[in-house]
This record gives sequence, C-alpha cells and structure tokens, in this order.
Amino acid sequence: MDFLANRVKRLKPYTAGEQPNEDDWVKLNTNENPFEPVQAVKDTLIWFSKNLQLLRKYPHPMGEPLRSAFATQWNLPPEDVLITNGSDEALSLICRTCLNEAEAAIYPNISYSLYSTLIQSVGGTVKKAPMRNYQNYPYGVDLEALENSNAKLVFLPNPNAITGEAISCKELIQTIQKSKKLWVIDEAYADFSTESISLIPYLSTLQNVIVTRTFSKSYSLAGLRIGALLTSNKTLMQALYAIKDSYNEDVVALYCGMAALEEQTEFQKRIQFVQKERTRLKQELQKLNFIVLDSEANFYLAAAPKQSGKEFYEWLKAQKILVRYFDHLEPFVRISIGNEAENNVLLKRAKEFISP
Repeated sequence: MDFLANRVKRLKPYTAGEQPNEDDWVKLNTNENPFEPVQAVKDTLIWFSKNLQLLRKYPHPMGEPLRSAFATQWNLPPEDVLITNGSDEALSLICRTCLNEAEAAIYPNISYSLYSTLIQSVGGTVKKAPMRNYQNYPYGVDLEALENSNAKLVFLPNPNAITGEAISCKELIQTIQKSKKLWVIDEAYADFSTESISLIPYLSTLQNVIVTRTFSKSYSLAGLRIGALLTSNKTLMQALYAIKDSYNEDVVALYCGMAALEEQTEFQKRIQFVQKERTRLKQELQKLNFIVLDSEANFYLAAAPKQSGKEFYEWLKAQKILVRYFDHLEPFVRISIGNEAENNVLLKRAKEFISP
C-alpha cells in the first residue's frame, strides 16, 4: 500500500553539511560561530538547572519573553514578530501559509537549497532565477530576474548563503516597492555585513516583505534552534500564527535567546572579529595565489591556483579539516570563518596543498 503523497515522492531532500562525531576535526563547513555562547546564556542554563520545575510546564505560545525582547531590540511592535524553531521553521511556515498547489516560488539558482525542499513539500513549483556576473563569476543575484518571473513568492538570502554577496537596502527596496510578489528576505548572515543591509527598520512601509532571522550564526546558538519571522502585514502574521505549531519553541531556548540579546557589547566584538578574520584570510590566501571572492558573511569562497575544488576539499578532509564542496561551484569551496587557531591551521594546510 502506498502511503506517500505524490508531492513527497517528487521531493529532493536537503543535504546538510557533514557533522563528525570526533572532537579533533577543524570544522569549517556549516558556518557555525567560532565562539561559545555569551556568559548570560551560560548563566541562564545554570539557573535552569536549579529551576527544573519550569520544564514541567508548556512554554509561552507566543514565544515570550523572547518575542518582546527581540521586538525591543529592533524597535518593532511585538505583534510584528513570530518566534520560530530556527529560521528554517519560519521558511517552512511561509510555504505552508502562502503557497497553493502548483503555485511557483523562485530563488537565486545559487543559494540555500532548502528553499526547493520546502516549496516542493507543499506542492509548489520551484523556479530558479539565473545569476548575473559577480567578481567575474556567474554567482551574482539578479533582482530583475527574480522580479520578472511569474512566481508568487521570492526567497532571497541577503547576504547570499553560498557566496556571501550582499545587496544594499536601497537596491532591494527599489525592487520590492514596485513588486506585486511576496518577498522573503532571509537574513541569516546579515549581522556579519560591514554595511547595514537589514530590511527590518523598513518593514513598516513594506507590506509585501517577510524577514527571517536566526540565532544560529551570529549568536552561537545553532544547537538550540532559535529563529524569528518579522512582517508588518497583519493579515499575513495572523495566518502564520494560525498555521504554526501550538508550542513551537521550547522554554530553554526562549530564555537563552533573550539572554543572548542582552550582551550586545560582547556580540559586537565577536562580529568585528569575524569581519577582521574574513579580511585576513582573504589576504593570506591571495598571497598563495588562491582566488577568494568578497563576502559579507561568516564564510567565503576560495579556489586553489591550479587544482579543482573537489581535490582541495578531499585533501583537507584527509587532514581532518572540513569545508563545504558544491559541484556546481567548481573550482571553489566554501570555507567558514573559525577561531584564530582554526583559521591558521587552514592557512597552513592550504600552503601545503599547493606546494610542489
């Protein structure tokens, strides 16, 4: 007997980055933060260990107290914020809420491949926008191609989840204000940009925009799965709340997320570290004749002078260093920015790789 929906049979699952079980790997493949969570998060976990009775009760259905804390940080009304189980749940909620069977959603051909899985999971039609030139490679986001499609929904990671390319607020807003599509701006990496590229401050004037955010990258909380969905469109938000699970975020995550927001001075120091290391790594690899593309995220694309991306990836893996290989990005691999020691190991091994 066949129990599977046809849309599920056609679905191509998302391929996650490798997660080794041993601790002796240099892991630069899934864009995790090189720092531990801030002290306020550690203190919150200790407090929870002494107040375990809180785990007996359900969490707040509206994601409090994190929802209000996040809204305050961005000067938004709390009703414009929906706390989610990671930003992936936010993306899934949008598909479930906004896409009818066979309706199309589009995203840049080189970007986060989970978009395709989520679109297909609700029976939607996947469209991929062609890319434009980006630093002499066909990896750039083409806003015009996204807008000129017949898709109902646009997914746009900014910065791009594969290349680190960032699009300015001005350019985005000019496109979105003229559009009749729903634009989902995935800002998973926006905190790492040297320029302010977030659309959150402009949401009150953009009724066809949803912004998604995550605590996995810049707040070092990938293991807790905390995200947020933001829109000023009241009709959309009401429907999204109706679709979401009744208690979609656990109480530990809600309080740890709130604690993470408290230490903004330390947060900014860590962002600056990533930005400085991003510049240093690019400069050092270029001295070895690697091609390194500009990035506004906590990773970068790098290509060896002569060898293929697959050769570089496999050689590093043999040295217990993980980076991310995508066959459609040859000769590049994507390398996350680690701590200083990890980055130095990467540079040392890169030099060995190209040596005769």
